[in-house]
Amino acid sequence: MTEQRLTQPLQGRERWRFLASPQWAGWFLFTCLIAIVCSMLGQWQLHRRDEVRATNAKVAANYDRSPVAYAEARDQFADLDPSQEWLPVRVSGTYLAEKSTVIRNRTNTSQAGYDIVVPLRTASGDVIAVNRGWVPLGSAGQGRPDEVPAPPSGEVTVTVRLRPGEPHIGRSAPAGQAASIELPFIAAQTGLPLEESAYGQLVSEDPAPAQSLRPGERPATDEGPHLSYAMQWYTFGLMAFVGLGYAARRHAQDVDDDREWQARQDLEAAGGAPSELSHPVLRASENAQRRKAAKAGRRGGQTDEAEEDALLGLT
Repeated sequence: MTEQRLTQPLQGRERWRFLASPQWAGWFLFTCLIAIVCSMLGQWQLHRRDEVRATNAKVAANYDRSPVAYAEARDQFADLDPSQEWLPVRVSGTYLAEKSTVIRNRTNTSQAGYDIVVPLRTASGDVIAVNRGWVPLGSAGQGRPDEVPAPPSGEVTVTVRLRPGEPHIGRSAPAGQAASIELPFIAAQTGLPLEESAYGQLVSEDPAPAQSLRPGERPATDEGPHLSYAMQWYTFGLMAFVGLGYAARRHAQDVDDDREWQARQDLEAAGGAPSELSHPVLRASENAQRRKAAKAGRRGGQTDEAEEDALLGLT
């Protein structure tokens, strides 16, 4: 049985006075820093979610619309309005197949390969880039496709979806190839007056080619895990304060135990009867027993063992 305490636990403000110490003030500031970082990461995830939702809204609004005439969308190829991305456009012209550009490192249904971008000179004389589709990696491993199906010759009417030109990604490519659909680079490489803000993702060609390329994939419209990630970051920030509170409570208990320990040492040094529990090896056990007894007191005097015996019908 646990011996009676020689000291009483500190109460009120005296019990929590240690929180004003430089050490605990530093821990509090560190916890605030963790919470701020977690909050910023949560806000970043919510911002990412807003971007995805905006992209999904453009897909929902434009992807399945009826095509508009090139004359109506002509300015978009030179200066694309972001809200018009994925808008279908019908345009007539002639492919400049000899100026085709192979776009490296593209995926389609999780397969690696190439996109084929071919300039199209429209009936009005403009030159726009058309991504005709995807071809697989070459079997010979020469860094280029084995074969690129030719586009229809002569006058052709195509339906394309507006897509913004891609940025420079800092990678080089062999002649006739590009690392991304970077329209100014393709214009310089082909020597054509290419419209440099948007290109067309091919939907259909009339007349149809002898062999079609694999079309681009429909964009996914799910919002992804950004909302759940944001909630997780906010929870982590809150848990930092919960952890600090738990550590402070344990520290207050340790202070009480240290005072009790010191009182027993002083009693023994003054000639009082030595206690078996005053031995350092038994200190942790004594403290645990005292806390267990206090917990049982809050339950009306029943210990865990007594509750288990009652449930098993042993008492």
